[in-house]
Amino acid sequence: MAENTEIYSLLKELQNTYQRINLVQLISVSSSFRNEFVGICKKFEEKEVSQLDAASSKVTNCKAIVNIFGSYYWTVVNTGAACSDVSKSLLDKWVIDPDIRTNQLVVTADIEKHETNGKVSQVPIIIAGHKFPISLVVMDRKDDFLVFGNDWFIEHKAKIDMQNQELTFPVKKAEVIISLSTKSKDNFLEDVEIYTIFKEENIDQLPEKIIIDNRLDMLMENNMQLFVEEIYQLTQTDLVEHKIELMRSKPIKLRSYKIPYHLQNILRQEIKKMEENGVISPCISEWYSPVVAAWKKIGRLRVYADYRKINQIT
Repeated sequence: MAENTEIYSLLKELQNTYQRINLVQLISVSSSFRNEFVGICKKFEEKEVSQLDAASSKVTNCKAIVNIFGSYYWTVVNTGAACSDVSKSLLDKWVIDPDIRTNQLVVTADIEKHETNGKVSQVPIIIAGHKFPISLVVMDRKDDFLVFGNDWFIEHKAKIDMQNQELTFPVKKAEVIISLSTKSKDNFLEDVEIYTIFKEENIDQLPEKIIIDNRLDMLMENNMQLFVEEIYQLTQTDLVEHKIELMRSKPIKLRSYKIPYHLQNILRQEIKKMEENGVISPCISEWYSPVVAAWKKIGRLRVYADYRKINQIT
């Protein structure tokens, strides 16, 4: 009997009769009829999809670049992590093994507990020529995973400035500052309208001869290795500013030593060679020390200055 019965259709019911059931009762009682009724009333416009873009968040976790065993690595700077972690795969690249056995469990942000494979201590982190050792808990992950946690920040008294995106470490009477990045590496285009306003000028009022100075462009082109486009391309340098502070003293002026006649021409040639190679250059100063010439064991003449008097006050 049910097989021969026609399936009830709300559309046909609305088209043919209104006496069998109240429309309000029908909508409130039957969810399937209500959905069908909404589908009849709502109009959809079909359009062809021409392009699909994956959305990406501009702001991601805080990262920094550090030097470990002579190579540079991205690390996550996580103030919400109690300990610092590293993946087993990254540890294998460093060719080191855990030196501390532990059954420590790591609880991640998703409240999942993860077993660890021990702990490796005193891993040298080099920043601007300074060493900041770190102890890392080894996690069994296939990807290269490196996280710096609060234990490392507290040990080295680090300060995090999120506004200026800087991580600062105190070293003696100075500070080491490393840049942080909260931007994703992926670049996605956005629908942005750009408006440009031009001011109309009279061509007759422009100067007849326009001089274009290309020296800045040439300087940048000749030193491309010094410029970067993204922050993750930056690395650290081990250059340190050096200066010698002299105590209050009168200028030291020493007369030149007597040079044997047979060495005078050789000495002049050596000084000329040093000047051509940029080792020394002419200057005018109230301080001067004598030049000394001596033979090396290999038979070459060594030329040097006698700075013993100056060294006594430096």
